[in-house]
Amino acid sequence: MGTLEEDETEIRRRAAVVRSAAERSIKTLLAAYRDLGPAPRTAALVVGSLIDPAKVGNPHIRAHALEGQLFRTVLAEALQSAKSPAPA
Repeated sequence: MGTLEEDETEIRRRAAVVRSAAERSIKTLLAAYRDLGPAPRTAALVVGSLIDPAKVGNPHIRAHALEGQLFRTVLAEALQSAKSPAPA
């Protein structure tokens, strides 16, 4: 069991790694679709929960909520930076 990371410098560093990986993955995915034919015209994010992580009492579950929030955010940013239509 890990602990909730609270070091802001480390959080920013890790978020940058996730952001970079998401951007590379989205660019690769969209390029593969373009190679098959017309590029996708839209994107949608399907998520299980939009709960505010600050409202989660259990630190372990809060960490997962924060992680989900991070991944949703970086995926939306990566789609936007790839000039894909905004996610629905």
